Amino acid sequence: MKKTTPFFLLWIISINLLAQQNLPFVVSENRVDSDLSGYLFTAKNLKFRDEKKLILQRNQFKKVEERVANFGSSSDENWLMFDLKNASSQNTAFVLYLNQVFLEKADFYLFKNDTLIQKYLLSDTLKAINRPLSEINFYYPFQAQRNQNYCIFLRIKANPENGIAKGIVNLYDTKTAAKKTRNSHLEFGLLMGFLVLSITIGFILFYNDPKPIYGYYAAYILSVLFSYLCAYGYLHDFLDENHVHFAKIYQSVMIISAVLHVLFINHFLAFDKLMTAKNAKTINFICIAYILLAISNFIFPIAEIIPYISRITLIFLGIFILITSVWAFYRKEQTAKIYLIASSPGIIALLYLLLIALKLLPIYTFIYSLLFYITIFEILVFGFGLVYQFTEEKHEVERKLSEERQLIAKKIITAQEQERQRIAQDLHDDLGSTLSMLKNKLSENYEDTLEMQIADKAVNDLRHISHNLMPTTFLLKGLKEAIQELVFLNKKMVKIDIDFICSGIEKKLGWEVELSIFRIVKELVNNAIKHAKPTKIVVQMLYFEAFLYISVEDDGIGMTNFNEEFSSGIGIKNIILRVNYLNGKMNQESSENGTLISIEIPYEPNTKSQNPAD
Repeated sequence: MKKTTPFFLLWIISINLLAQQNLPFVVSENRVDSDLSGYLFTAKNLKFRDEKKLILQRNQFKKVEERVANFGSSSDENWLMFDLKNASSQNTAFVLYLNQVFLEKADFYLFKNDTLIQKYLLSDTLKAINRPLSEINFYYPFQAQRNQNYCIFLRIKANPENGIAKGIVNLYDTKTAAKKTRNSHLEFGLLMGFLVLSITIGFILFYNDPKPIYGYYAAYILSVLFSYLCAYGYLHDFLDENHVHFAKIYQSVMIISAVLHVLFINHFLAFDKLMTAKNAKTINFICIAYILLAISNFIFPIAEIIPYISRITLIFLGIFILITSVWAFYRKEQTAKIYLIASSPGIIALLYLLLIALKLLPIYTFIYSLLFYITIFEILVFGFGLVYQFTEEKHEVERKLSEERQLIAKKIITAQEQERQRIAQDLHDDLGSTLSMLKNKLSENYEDTLEMQIADKAVNDLRHISHNLMPTTFLLKGLKEAIQELVFLNKKMVKIDIDFICSGIEKKLGWEVELSIFRIVKELVNNAIKHAKPTKIVVQMLYFEAFLYISVEDDGIGMTNFNEEFSSGIGIKNIILRVNYLNGKMNQESSENGTLISIEIPYEPNTKSQNPAD
């Protein structure tokens, strides 16, 4: 046992030495696309005077145990290092990509055989034209000769305004890098196009219906667009890099975007109608304060506190969104459900980004590629919510207008029927009594004379007029019997074949509905007799399960300008008024072979039935 102990200790030391050895990333084929997980080493605040001596600092580096190096909220000089061996049979051109935006330093050093052979000194304010590949992102192109070993260092120092540094590093061959770049530009272009289209739609809605919610929607998406332009460096080539700090722009835009989001959901969830005036003023005051803070970021030297304020703002925004959404959801608001669906992915992503900034969670690179789709999803759902609100408001307006039209129609129809009943009553009580007395007086001296015949005709005409004004059959027996009597009387008075067809189980619809239907049929029959010159008229009344079907058809001469003539008469306007009042549908067809007018009336009346004479 004592003899084996030194060997055992030697074996343990060898294993530890191998564990500390930097295993290189080996390239053995042409196509390269790797995130370098497992090959990265990191260090902080290395001290050296000559960059060529940086290679001597290798012993200061420790292997990155996580999938991605996360430096958290740090403005130190953080270093990344990895070894590369080109084991392929030919020289290869590579591109190293650092997925980071706001960096005070993003320097690249390439060593071969302990000799510095290439370096790039970059920052976030450097324009694309001055970068190695004329790209806005941090790309570092370099050549690796076959069967050669290399050591690569990256110095990453985040801006104080941003304060978050991470080591998301990818290695590509040139063809793969070009393809990735094209896809990235295409993806970003599609996102920008979608955002511009959404902004345009928002402002069009605001122009046509100047409600604050449409303006906030458009302004919020505009702030999202600018935040993406800042975050991905697309503003660099449009602004003067010597006078504008892009991290400040990004921080200010993020604060303004958060304020616009609060104002948008305040109207989207209708909190402005639910909260007290004091609470509404408090929210407005906070929003104004944050906008002033965003503006002051360009005026006063408060760069060091802005990141903390920004993160606190995002945390409070997330809490506010969560509380208000749950409150609205508890009140069973449909818009709250839409909002929760729209904002949930964004809230999860936001909390994740905050937690990785605090180094409480590891970094997973796929989350950054999902941000585009989360934004599109959120805006699409919000757009759907606005369309839903717009539709609901439109339906509510239409419902109120329909109720007002129904009320007006009811008043008109009720007034007509009351006036008809009053006239019928006056004719019966006054003129009817007078004519009866005259007839009785004439019968004493002029029986079977012309005078007596005229008196009889006057009494019959008065009875017919009174019946038309208020049919006694309708009052006693209902709609079916009243229409049968109407057809019988008209058939008796004119030399026209008039038929009445009724089928189905008769349903009692209430006084106002049945009386309106009787007036409609009577007016249609009278119009056919007066204007169509028919030889035959067919009146149908069919009781279906959900509606009553009524039609009046004749074989007359028709109408040349049917729609114009049909809608010009007072009687027809009265028919249309009654059909609309009953929520019915009317169709008209006319030709030289005759005219057909059909009406469908649902069984459920809008108003309670009552005798208009009451």
